[in-house]
Amino acid sequence: MLFFFGRTVRKLVANGTNVLASAAGLFVLLKQHVLLAATAVVLVLLVLAVVAVIRYLHFRFKVDDERVLIRQGVVRKTQLDMRFDRIQGISTEQSLVYRMLGLVTIRFDTAGSTGNEGYLPAVTPEFTDLLRERVDTSAVAPSESVAETRGAVILRLEPRDVALVGLTDPRVTQILVAGVAVLSFLYQGSREVLDALFNVAREAVVGVVGLGFLAGLVVAVGLVIGVVGLLILASIAWAFLRYHGFELRQEASAVSSHAGLLTRRDVVVEVSKIQQLHVVQGLIMRRLQRFRLDAVPATSGNAAPSSDAVEKLRVPLLNERQVEEVRRRTIADENPAMRIAPECDAYVAVSPYFMWPGVLWGGLVPAVVATIVLSLFWGAAGLVCLAWIGLSVPLAWLRWRRQAYLHDDDGLASRSGLLARRVDAFGFRKVQRVTVRQSPLQRRRGLATLSVSLASGNVSVPFIDHDTARRLRDYMLFKAEVNNRPWY
Repeated sequence: MLFFFGRTVRKLVANGTNVLASAAGLFVLLKQHVLLAATAVVLVLLVLAVVAVIRYLHFRFKVDDERVLIRQGVVRKTQLDMRFDRIQGISTEQSLVYRMLGLVTIRFDTAGSTGNEGYLPAVTPEFTDLLRERVDTSAVAPSESVAETRGAVILRLEPRDVALVGLTDPRVTQILVAGVAVLSFLYQGSREVLDALFNVAREAVVGVVGLGFLAGLVVAVGLVIGVVGLLILASIAWAFLRYHGFELRQEASAVSSHAGLLTRRDVVVEVSKIQQLHVVQGLIMRRLQRFRLDAVPATSGNAAPSSDAVEKLRVPLLNERQVEEVRRRTIADENPAMRIAPECDAYVAVSPYFMWPGVLWGGLVPAVVATIVLSLFWGAAGLVCLAWIGLSVPLAWLRWRRQAYLHDDDGLASRSGLLARRVDAFGFRKVQRVTVRQSPLQRRRGLATLSVSLASGNVSVPFIDHDTARRLRDYMLFKAEVNNRPWY
């Protein structure tokens, strides 16, 4: 029942519109009638508790020699049938309460789903081990190199590494923008209180250091630094909650990650079912020579962010040597010798004509339209928008410098990005569809865009030689056709 209660709450919280609307309504209600607001909160919690109990009473599952059957639903009843040979991984989550009770929640990932296909809450770890043995028995036999190293720890993060994960998290900027919006909302609702606090702080600065008219500026700068510092500390705290004690292990035919401070999460993905690797390096990570890596199984598209979204096997921080080690233990059968780190010298740049669409549609057209519109209101002052054309040129050049690709006889890696760099690597036998497209500009210059569809998403290599794109297309499809191993 605790599982179903928390799952419902997480789904509500995952929708940002619901959260903002509820917070705004509760804020207004608190200002007008505190007792009514408290009553509303209690009623909502009671409704969620009743829903959790009803869903628990209608949840049943069964395990036999070949499959897991899950039946659930109150008004709309569903029955899920998952064969063991179709399960990509069995991940577990153990909250603080479950750790005290000795229970875990199992989540199943199967090929072709956008989220966790099924879940079994509040089961024992021994039952989880039994299911994993069934999946391993049904999985493709691991290679000799994998079999020799099963159970080995590939990577372990120390506390200082976890702190770096928090410092380099790109969500810090998103949280900062959201924080500014929330503060603006609070300021509109409680302007008198915040102005009084600001004046008290300014008078304190004047009394202590005697800065006079500069006191307001000092207080404002101090507040900004304080807010940014709190956001950074919050990001580091989140990183410790999520990645404390992180370990990446080789387990028979699978790779698994184990991490968490309060809630312990184990994510397991069969090596044979990994479709591609994502390697990301942001600006701060580049200075530290660190990367983030995701091993992506098959999905039927981009899942919406929710508690049921497929949890990728993510390694939040690793160096170049460790990137190649993870590649060797995951997609080495597809790419035995190909290096995929963004700084590898083997990458081949795409055509410089790649910059033209960026300058045209990202610089020239918006600048001209903005100049015409603003000139109607501001006259000659609207011409300042033309400066955007000059700014779009170095941005397009930087994107072109990042855009490159490399391949060998068994796989391909595509590098892209603007400030951050991202690499998508995959094996040819996992390819499901390959398309060669030509825009009018590309047709005149003998260029094309190679688009590859995998069970985990799409990878594009733009503005390469047309004949090269066609040869790669034919060779990829040939390798996928003659390989008898399943893509999942």
